[in-house]
Amino acid sequence: GVPGAEIHGGEQTDQLLWMDDLGNGTLLSQKGENWEEILEHAYRKTLEAVAPLHHTRPEDLEPGERAALEPPFDEALYQWEQDYFFDHFVGQHRNGSGAHLRDDSGLREMIEVLAAEPRRLVHRDFQSQNIMVVPDRGVVLIDYQGMREGLPEYDLASLLWDPYMGLDKNRRAEVVKFSRELLGTTEDEGADRRLRLCLGQRLMQALGAYANLSINLGKPEFRQHIEPAFASLLEVARQEPLLKGLLELREE
Repeated sequence: GVPGAEIHGGEQTDQLLWMDDLGNGTLLSQKGENWEEILEHAYRKTLEAVAPLHHTRPEDLEPGERAALEPPFDEALYQWEQDYFFDHFVGQHRNGSGAHLRDDSGLREMIEVLAAEPRRLVHRDFQSQNIMVVPDRGVVLIDYQGMREGLPEYDLASLLWDPYMGLDKNRRAEVVKFSRELLGTTEDEGADRRLRLCLGQRLMQALGAYANLSINLGKPEFRQHIEPAFASLLEVARQEPLLKGLLELREE
């Protein structure tokens, strides 16, 4: 039920396969369009497209399907993401300033809280460049090879705090409300906290990636996304006690 590019051919064609050409239109390519007329609709369609994943529990899958997924979001993966942040953003981009926060007790507790939450399927890299907008087909998702068991709020954080798009807080609030309606999630402090924690985790992962890509992998264009992503991380750290230790980075 998730819209993706069709794959044709395969074993029957002597190791030849081909995929649909989805064109060049992405959610990112619609940046700057009118919210009420175009973008709001595009975000709603995007969440409707990923909703079948977010409704799927790991136990709904056949054993072979589950085994084919990437490793789940467990304590080890959340820790890897935080280490990625400290290795590249803190260690390289900031020359080690703030490295002592790697052992912050709040960050460790955040890992434990997130890992204890019931998992669904998630896209894992759910951001504007991986959402194709195709004439006559609507929204089609790509780059889903990282799909795994995790929390839908991680995908939601990836989408709405994507520094490529730069949505304001009012637009984000509208889309969060729509997402919760789709998933049947109650609007309460527990849901808000889960989103805050997923957001902090995702932003740390993204900052590690932007630093690694720009410093080590010859892609300096990613450096421009560091400042807005870091600003978002500090903003959520001001709201979430388990992340408040990261506010020291502002002062380093």
